Amino acid sequence: MHGRVKVKTSAQKAAEKEAERARKLAEFQKIKKKLYEPSENSTIPTFKQLLESTDSFIPPMSEYLSQSSTLAYYMKDWPILWQLRLTALQRMTSSNQEKTLETLENELELTFNCLVESPKSYSTWAHRRNILKLIRKCDEEKGLEILKTEIGLTEKMLMSRTEDQVENQGRNFHCWDHRRLVLKALPEDVKTEIQLTTKLIQTSFSNFSAWHYRSKLLNLEEEGVVENEMDLVLNAVFTDPSDASSWIYHRHLISNAPCSQDFTRILQDHQESLKELLVLEKEEDNNVSTLRSISLSLLEINSRLKTDNWEEKSKFMLNELIDIDPIRRGYYLSRISKF
Repeated sequence: MHGRVKVKTSAQKAAEKEAERARKLAEFQKIKKKLYEPSENSTIPTFKQLLESTDSFIPPMSEYLSQSSTLAYYMKDWPILWQLRLTALQRMTSSNQEKTLETLENELELTFNCLVESPKSYSTWAHRRNILKLIRKCDEEKGLEILKTEIGLTEKMLMSRTEDQVENQGRNFHCWDHRRLVLKALPEDVKTEIQLTTKLIQTSFSNFSAWHYRSKLLNLEEEGVVENEMDLVLNAVFTDPSDASSWIYHRHLISNAPCSQDFTRILQDHQESLKELLVLEKEEDNNVSTLRSISLSLLEINSRLKTDNWEEKSKFMLNELIDIDPIRRGYYLSRISKF
């Protein structure tokens, strides 16, 4: 009917998708053949010629980089392709510096576009780090400037929340590892890293990577740190009691925070709050995972406070866990045997 948007059927969508896949495959095979098999009329060096050549970077190599970039888009986890591109780029570093830097920055743009589509590609991340090293080798000052920009880029990727960007990258260990490796070349800035974990945690309490990184950055001996962290994690566990990430961090704080009167008071407050939460969860949801998380934190608090009959109370809680979580019976019995 007039004025109505025509919606494609599932069959039409599938056919279009298959046609696009066939087009890409044909293009991929055509370029691969050109770069693998020598031709009298071609000025583009083949993979084999590139590996065997000992010459410096020559003009036809730019055409090789241009052609093979299409292969990189289609086959992002093809290590030999990235290695060959790196070989070509390394040989061109003896040429004009300005042209070299421009080409290397274009290579960074290529890897970025590949990572947007495939953010967990081992080969692409590794190649990107190699290019950053080449830039520093070519121009140290420019290289450090780009590294600072790289830190901002990883933050944007880690903060991304939509599939159209790079899925939910807060848990992308490739990006986390890349950021840590880049930071080694820059002056230490723990404060900025802590601020990043705060933003990620406030965006999603279930971001285990951010909680873990935070645990490595903070000095629990510093004044006010433990108090602030205990408030943050208590808010997290009450907001979403079923999420395990914040509970693991909670137990980390309980086990590793230094003893003090203030910390004892905080533990007592947490103990009362968690007891109330445990009762509520038993009445309303009775989720085994949540009950286990609450009980394990209470057990850690018991072991730190060591109040009257704390061992008997702990044994009682562990026996309760055996009833509600029998699949981990052996673990609970092991803990009971240590009292």
